[in-house]
Amino acid sequence: EIAQAIASAGKTCAMTALEDPSINKGMAFTKEHRKMLCLQGLLPPTSFPLETEEQRALLQLNSCPTPLDKYIYLMGLQ
Repeated sequence: EIAQAIASAGKTCAMTALEDPSINKGMAFTKEHRKMLCLQGLLPPTSFPLETEEQRALLQLNSCPTPLDKYIYLMGLQ
């Protein structure tokens, strides 16, 4: 699924995987996906489940003191 989206974009695997928000899973890329998409060395060596990434993002969002800070944080996630 990810490889097809990258192939249709016509870019290098690694750059597309990291730039496209619909493909980028941050540290949730499995070892197999990292190898297939040429991401080795571009991400930290450990991977976490997508649910862990989601929990971290929610904790960070909830720690924002003002609505403006929350908005800025959410815009950065896109």
